[in-house]
Amino acid sequence: KFDFATETVTTIAGNGYFTNKKLEKIDGIHEPLGLPVDVAMLGGKLYAAGYSSGQVYSVDLQNGECEWLCDIPNEKKGMLDSKPVNLSAGEDDLYIITNDGKVYISDRRGKIRLLDSKLKWALVAICEWEEGLIGLNKEGNLIYYKENQWKVLGESKTKDNPTNLLKCDFPTDMINVNGKLYITDTENHRIKELESIHDGMLKNFWLTPSPELIGFEAATSFGEVAELDTLFLNGY
Repeated sequence: KFDFATETVTTIAGNGYFTNKKLEKIDGIHEPLGLPVDVAMLGGKLYAAGYSSGQVYSVDLQNGECEWLCDIPNEKKGMLDSKPVNLSAGEDDLYIITNDGKVYISDRRGKIRLLDSKLKWALVAICEWEEGLIGLNKEGNLIYYKENQWKVLGESKTKDNPTNLLKCDFPTDMINVNGKLYITDTENHRIKELESIHDGMLKNFWLTPSPELIGFEAATSFGEVAELDTLFLNGY
């Protein structure tokens, strides 16, 4: 837990070790976790993605105890297993991205299903947006999903000189904050902002981090930062 007011860090769960065992309940202080790689808040509860165990579990913020929510379905076994790498919370459900780009949805009881078996893009992030879902792939495309239809946003109709002003360079994460999308345009060292599905261009989100707290040099007047990986919404 990061306290930005006092610039202190407190361990909620985890002891520096990880396990690939699937457990229904874990003493998060004394037992190893399943290599947590992302977290999300849903209904006032913290959820974590355990990469090595292929699980999603809830975390008690008071005592660090972790409880199993769901396993990632797998047809293959061993090193080829799908592993959770990105979590995002919707109004009622958790959206889970796996290392092979699939999207799963889990409710708060752990009932999990594949979003779309015919999805042709490998996604790195997804969130609810504008009465549908917005996905992000490694190639930097924003792909809108509604009524079982996917559409790449920002593509021009000119075949000879195709352009897409909504495309990012090797993005890694995305969040929806009060209807606006914020995207890690990682290779360009910036955070991009998109207000509407009808916008034809991304805006720069001006970022001024604290070098002492975050660990890299403060942003320049152009909003550049050294490296970006994950976005998380403060207060949710």
